[in-house]
Amino acid sequence: MYRNLDAYLRDTLYIHQPLPLPEEGRLEEALAQKIPLERRAIAPAHALEGWRELGAGKLTISPAGNITLTSPTVLPQFPPEARDTHHTHYGVSGIRYDLPGEDLRAYNRLCVTLRAQCDGHRAPHLHIQFYNEGEIPLPDKFDREGTHQVNLKNGEWTRILWEIPDLPRDKVTGIAFFNLIAGRDTTSGEYTRYEIADVSIQRVERCEHTRGWQPNPGQLCASFSGYAPEDEKIAIGTGLQGQFQLRRKNETVYSAPIRIEHTPIGTFSVLDFTPLRAEGDYELIAEGAQPLRVRVRANPWRDSAWKALNFLFCERCGYPVPGRHGMCHTDIVASFEGKHKLYLGGWHDAADLSQQTLQSAEIAQALLLLSANAAESALQKRLGEEALWGLEFTLRSRLGKGFRMSSAGITRWTDGLVGNMDDGLARVHDQPFDNYLCAAVEACAYETLGDEGLRQACLRAAREDYAFAKARYEAGLEPPPPWEHSFMTSPALFHAAAGYSAAKLYSATGREAYLQDAAAHAEYVLRCQQTAWPAWDIPIRGFFYRDDTHRVIQHFNHQSREHLFMQCLTELYALAPEHPRANAWYEAIRLYGEYVRAIAGHTMPFGMLPSGIYGIHEAEDEESFRRQHLMAGEEERAHFTAQCRAGKRLSETHYLRAFPVWFSFRGNAAVMLSAGVGAALAGRTLEDPALKTIATRQLQFMVGRNPFAQSLVYGEGDRYAAQYAVHPGEMVGEMPVGMQSFGDTDEPYWPQAANATYKEVWTSTVGRYLLLLSALEVDL
Repeated sequence: MYRNLDAYLRDTLYIHQPLPLPEEGRLEEALAQKIPLERRAIAPAHALEGWRELGAGKLTISPAGNITLTSPTVLPQFPPEARDTHHTHYGVSGIRYDLPGEDLRAYNRLCVTLRAQCDGHRAPHLHIQFYNEGEIPLPDKFDREGTHQVNLKNGEWTRILWEIPDLPRDKVTGIAFFNLIAGRDTTSGEYTRYEIADVSIQRVERCEHTRGWQPNPGQLCASFSGYAPEDEKIAIGTGLQGQFQLRRKNETVYSAPIRIEHTPIGTFSVLDFTPLRAEGDYELIAEGAQPLRVRVRANPWRDSAWKALNFLFCERCGYPVPGRHGMCHTDIVASFEGKHKLYLGGWHDAADLSQQTLQSAEIAQALLLLSANAAESALQKRLGEEALWGLEFTLRSRLGKGFRMSSAGITRWTDGLVGNMDDGLARVHDQPFDNYLCAAVEACAYETLGDEGLRQACLRAAREDYAFAKARYEAGLEPPPPWEHSFMTSPALFHAAAGYSAAKLYSATGREAYLQDAAAHAEYVLRCQQTAWPAWDIPIRGFFYRDDTHRVIQHFNHQSREHLFMQCLTELYALAPEHPRANAWYEAIRLYGEYVRAIAGHTMPFGMLPSGIYGIHEAEDEESFRRQHLMAGEEERAHFTAQCRAGKRLSETHYLRAFPVWFSFRGNAAVMLSAGVGAALAGRTLEDPALKTIATRQLQFMVGRNPFAQSLVYGEGDRYAAQYAVHPGEMVGEMPVGMQSFGDTDEPYWPQAANATYKEVWTSTVGRYLLLLSALEVDL
């Protein structure tokens, strides 16, 4: 956090240079305060004996007598297992120290002291890998567990403290340090060099909480960004009783009894100060808990909006970001009808530098919509300016005849020379889902921009893209190519996107044909909704199925566009309240609101919107299972059933899960934020303040109202941890893919280890966060 964000905004010219990384508020500060009760070295840091090289890594002893890993930044070829240039780096370079199957369960923290000496590198990083051959092997089959990526400062010694309370370590056979050989940015030299001065295992009295709903004793969980005067205001603890106080300038201004709540996920101590509406900074005090700073102000989300902007600015592709990276990826090429076009612009998809046109388009729309809410002139203008970067990319992705550049898996820096082996190939297709959504974004730009020439260009593009999408849809749907983020799109979601797009074109043009199309697509969406009470022990209705057969319920994992259902229906109802089907649209919105309210209590008092309802038979549906779960083999079907049954039982065949059923791709931030957008839009139409409160809880969960009392927005609030930032490095405002569940359970799991996918920084999360701010019409 910053004591004075405005001063940093002025210094960065309102983020035309990246915000500096704050030193205060990092979770790592708290880790450093813990005194080890025991420690011992587990690998020699001053001798070569026992170490071996991995890949292209070279192992030496530095002049100071420390183990050193030296790696090239480029190799003449990609590794043999790389099938093509999509999402490929040059391989791994590392060193490993073998251990004789040691039981290290008596220890719970790894300590490594190291220094990056990487000529010209702006964001040096290193991975630490545990190998275990005990009851639970490491690494796991998806390479998610047992690896921790650390972000370093070039030329500086860093002490890495990695708490490992949940890491399997009953038979540890090795520890490795490696980096990805990922090409050269503008300033990068030919080699990276990492010097290691200490590798030890330690025991501390209490690790940070990493698993389950109960926070650590004495820890209060709350919205570290603060609260608006009219908001629900609570802090959450465990085992606390008696009174709590809010103090300001050594004076108690509010006091109330701690409320004990018994909920489906446990028993909690709730400190409720909702009646306090006076703006100011307070100290929350309760016996047995650490004091907590609390802020009440009119615009609690203003700072995080600025920081999210900073993250997006740092993730710009094809733009020299000062101190971050050069004008990158000028040799990612798309080919269409014998012609070629460079695929750069928008924002990198994530820490791996990949690119998704649809992702950038949706972020641009969120920025445009949010700019209308910003009362602060500088923020309004800067939101609009950043939106133009994504909008320009959306327009330039168009190749004609409905085809557009859609995505590129990159995960490396490239040399900018078109025609050699490191070039990336952008995917090209004419998927109607993408064109429908891009048309909606372009129509939104027409309605919000002030530049008349650009407005008209956006409207032309919107009408053309919509026409291409409609023609392609009427010719017959094909599934999106694998590895597109739209691959899991269901027929229900497709029609919601098409209906929303048609509604936006109707809003922009007033042409009745668009309204007729929107209403027709909405009819399919309505047929996909559960409207009758199912014959369950605990009946719930109002949710959507993947199609109108009602075989498989609509789910999202990792990526989510649940908000499209409400965008379609609420937009239509607002534009045509006298339409013959308007009452049906309103009823569908009402039922969805009923559904949200019915499931929201499952995770109280944290208020994270559950993933939804699952049927244990759904894994038998080959088409939907394959589309929803990439990299999931046949053996995962049994895990699907186990994960379903770990949820709250609604009937013998249906269960409510807090977290998605998932396998390799885990992280629920976009899932809950997208659901929050749907709740906010429904609440606005229904004039239902309860739905607005539920939606606001999703923002609060992101900034500390979660079982781990951590802010997931880096640099916002308190106790924000390092994330998997890899190539661009740590950035203020970055947000991860999100919390995961542990194994087949339905309990939250948030280990310190920074690894993909759950802790990988992701622009999709930021896009959904900004879209939710817009849907809630918050003051900025």
